[in-house]
Amino acid sequence: MDDKYRRRIYSISPYNTACPGRFEQLRLVVGEIFREMVIEHVGSTSIPGMSGKDCVDVMVIVEDIALVDDVRVSAMEAAGFSYAGQVHSAETRMFRLMDEGRVLSNVHVFERNSPHAIKMIRLRDYMRMRPDELQAYSKLKVELYEKFATDYKSYRTYKDEYVQELMKRVNESYDHRTV
Repeated sequence: MDDKYRRRIYSISPYNTACPGRFEQLRLVVGEIFREMVIEHVGSTSIPGMSGKDCVDVMVIVEDIALVDDVRVSAMEAAGFSYAGQVHSAETRMFRLMDEGRVLSNVHVFERNSPHAIKMIRLRDYMRMRPDELQAYSKLKVELYEKFATDYKSYRTYKDEYVQELMKRVNESYDHRTV
């Protein structure tokens, strides 16, 4: 990880019951721009009971990522999102809704069957079905935040290591469906 996280302001808090409503508001805005695309709520705010950052993650599934580059970048920017470009791979795009260094929402745009999109959906669904895993992951996030409240890069490094191990369990228990 590079210095992109140096000034990142974040906090970890208990699950916010307002997040599904916030997602629905975002779905309306994003849905006007990405008409007839699959739009999913992912990330910690999509999992009831999960502690995490108060950032609503939205996933948009497109058939061709070139559709994003054509006209949707300017439309998303006009709606108040900043364009972060390619984040996970060449077949992905990211937009962020920011407030003074704090990320309010990430909009992840993936081509259908993107490995990263599949991972995000699998993790969400697994955590919704496994309260033991949910509690362990929530506890880890809180502990890491207590240790690295002003060091998001370290928080992410240790969290990402945990998620790699967690994904092994997710994939072992999951069927081979695609998004």
